[in-house]
Amino acid sequence: MRCSVFSICVMMTGSVCLAIFIHKKKIEEAELAKGANFEDIKNTVTNDFLSEVTENLSRDQGNLEAMKKQIEELKTTLQTQQNTAAAAKRDADECQGDAKKTSDELANLEVEQNNLKSEKEAWTKDVASLKQQVTQRSKVCDYILKDSKEGKKLCGQEVPQEVPKQEEPKQEAPKAGPPAGEGDKPPAEPPKTR
Repeated sequence: MRCSVFSICVMMTGSVCLAIFIHKKKIEEAELAKGANFEDIKNTVTNDFLSEVTENLSRDQGNLEAMKKQIEELKTTLQTQQNTAAAAKRDADECQGDAKKTSDELANLEVEQNNLKSEKEAWTKDVASLKQQVTQRSKVCDYILKDSKEGKKLCGQEVPQEVPKQEEPKQEAPKAGPPAGEGDKPPAEPPKTR
């Protein structure tokens, strides 16, 4: 009996040890299952985040390529605008040069116009003084013979017109004409005094 009690005790102790061992293994298994579950969740979240980051990265790379194309287009547009601006500046400089040239010509014309005005005024004064001299009686008229027709014309006196007499036509020999130079003399002008 002792053997049987001893064997029962050993069996019981073995059973209890085995039950404790199984229980510990179940606890370890539960902890490992929890850890595995946590790792699965962690991997799922990481995979989701990684796929989202990958999508964002590919989308951002597409945007980057589009922006690079836009930058190149803007560079070409900027270059053409700069060329257009440079051409417009050259045109503006030419226009300013033409405007300066035109203003210089205008100033020269104004100076010439002023000179012509002053010259006109001088000529007008000369004409007025000459008219005054013509209307005034000349001192030379005092010395001209009173019965001279030319003298009376020069001095502004009325020349009495002779009534032509009715003469009978005489037949005379034709003359060679007046002596050269006598009939072609213009009347003398009154002297000019200033």
